[in-house]
Amino acid sequence: MLAPTDRSEAQTDADVLRRRQLIVLGSDVTALAVVRDAYHLGVSSVVVDNRPGLATASRFAHAEVHAAARTADLVPRIRALAERAPSALLATSDVWLRALVAHRDELCASGMDILHPDNASLEVCLDKRRFAAWCADAWLPSSRLEESLLRRHLQQFSVGAAVSASGVMTVVARKLRPPPDARAVGSLVEATEQPDIERLARRVLSALDYHGIAEVEILRDADSSEAFLIEVNARPWLQFALAAARGRDLLAFALERRASARGAPTPQIPHKALWLDFRNDLRVCFGEHGLVRTGRLGFGAYLRSVAHANVFARWSLSDPLPALRDFGARVRRALRLR
Repeated sequence: MLAPTDRSEAQTDADVLRRRQLIVLGSDVTALAVVRDAYHLGVSSVVVDNRPGLATASRFAHAEVHAAARTADLVPRIRALAERAPSALLATSDVWLRALVAHRDELCASGMDILHPDNASLEVCLDKRRFAAWCADAWLPSSRLEESLLRRHLQQFSVGAAVSASGVMTVVARKLRPPPDARAVGSLVEATEQPDIERLARRVLSALDYHGIAEVEILRDADSSEAFLIEVNARPWLQFALAAARGRDLLAFALERRASARGAPTPQIPHKALWLDFRNDLRVCFGEHGLVRTGRLGFGAYLRSVAHANVFARWSLSDPLPALRDFGARVRRALRLR
């Protein structure tokens, strides 16, 4: 990865990045992380969805919510948005990825920079059976979380990646809660260095001829060190904010690479990053079968882990409204149930 060689060249690269517009398809918690990241890069974001999610409340993005419209119905509006400024497009859910597959030719005709792989790779990633067959053909170790595997001492990892014609940037995260046998989305996740996991993820992306932003989910047997692929999410994922907090900003890498074929080098000393989805973590720890409630996690250990978190799914001091709206909605829901 190269760095700008002089000040004027660096300024040109920054100007190209600032002039760009990011069209974010979807408005969930993942989209919220994306628009916050884009804002700090000086990139304007437009959130497009057919339902108002958390990202539509962010002060860092312009929201276009077209209630009751199908995703296909929004394609003309997305094209119109792309015509007003040089644009990149990033989907944050599988629903929007399927819309991209169906309408790719129309969207590409607008000259948008699509931060996802071609349709052939997307279709492999979006179909679990097809992905398992593809792994077998590519001689890649895969798993669908069979009961025999879940009886092992497992560790679960996510590898975030940005891939372009000029390079790859990756960041590895380990899911601390809930445990793998819960088969649930992570509520407490830490960035870590795991060279074997990172190598496997890069091998998978290379075999897919991948292009854009992705998450590779991998299980590792702590006793045998065997690693197994779970899936590739061909989009940003829930803990997307971990990458920038770690000092490996995947969105910056993807946009700068595409804008100027240059990017910042991967830091040699990664920053500590521990991501927390406080609302979901309360359920994981104190719900009916919660880890604290059932004695699998001590209350003191829970408090220490929460205190060490420095990246949050919803809360941001510089962008508090999404978290406040989410809290208010949950309070109103609870009052209605009484």
